[in-house]
Amino acid sequence: MSKRKKLPVTADASPIIIESREASNRFSDWEEYLCLRKGDVLPYRLFIGADEFLADADDYLDEETGEYKLPKKINGRSVNEIKYDQVIGFGLYEEKDNEDHWIEFSALAESRVVDWLKATEWHDTKVMQSIHKAIEQLNNGSRD
Repeated sequence: MSKRKKLPVTADASPIIIESREASNRFSDWEEYLCLRKGDVLPYRLFIGADEFLADADDYLDEETGEYKLPKKINGRSVNEIKYDQVIGFGLYEEKDNEDHWIEFSALAESRVVDWLKATEWHDTKVMQSIHKAIEQLNNGSRD
């Protein structure tokens, strides 16, 4: 797993990216992130996030030059870069309607949190240490 560059921190409760990894299915590839933010009901929420998709990169390919000509914004959202043949923004997508992609909890030691991390294949010692550190950062309001 590789660390992702940090997203810009805004005044709201932006998620903390703990780890990243490549993911794929038979149709495409993407990077997904294990993230932590304040929960809606319980104190913490771990979730699997993804880059903010804005458009297919081919939509901005100049066929004459073979170069991409990206605008600064697409549908009012700032363009970041092309990744995996997709134009992505600076935001992070959280699939809130799919409960397999997130879990809220009060304590990291809860067995259901460990079970969720194992089921989503994010569980290992390094990740657990990183989550613990991210919880401390979230509680202290720091993003170092």
